Amino acid sequence: MDNRLISATANEDVTYFVNNSEVTVAPERVELLVDSVSNDAGFNSAMGADAISEVRAEHGSLTRASYELAYMDLVDTKNGNAVVTMGADDALTIYWPMPDDADEDGTFYIVHYTGMDREDLTAEGDLASAANTVERVYPTSGDGHLTFTVKDFSPFALVYERESTGGGGGGGSSRPSRPT
Repeated sequence: MDNRLISATANEDVTYFVNNSEVTVAPERVELLVDSVSNDAGFNSAMGADAISEVRAEHGSLTRASYELAYMDLVDTKNGNAVVTMGADDALTIYWPMPDDADEDGTFYIVHYTGMDREDLTAEGDLASAANTVERVYPTSGDGHLTFTVKDFSPFALVYERESTGGGGGGGSSRPSRPT
């Protein structure tokens, strides 16, 4: 993943809760935690391949497909990074930096693995049947980011076309940033 941060913005009226409880969390305590999906390179590679397969199944072929992976969570930074959820009608806008090897005129998709979380382990062989959504995303004008809106968090894969001279894909790193 490139050295720029994945970040998020929220409307002022978003309500945050600790772990789906009724205990609210002040917005200034909430941060978006971006981490690697797994410490297992084989699993990450399998998830990337699955994400590309999911995009191809819904949207046709990509000639130079690549991917980046990120596990995202909202956390309460003053409560041991406890997981934070949002109100039923709330959402965040995510800003994912365009990969350095991406064809800026190519197509971009987010595959959100909606049924996965850190407590329930998923095996490589279960990826093909894992619940997910595929959404086409577009670059923002001039700032080098791709944007999409989320209501909940888990693993995400950015699938994209590489430049014809580009390299491979994969990755993810711990990069906290504050939703504003």
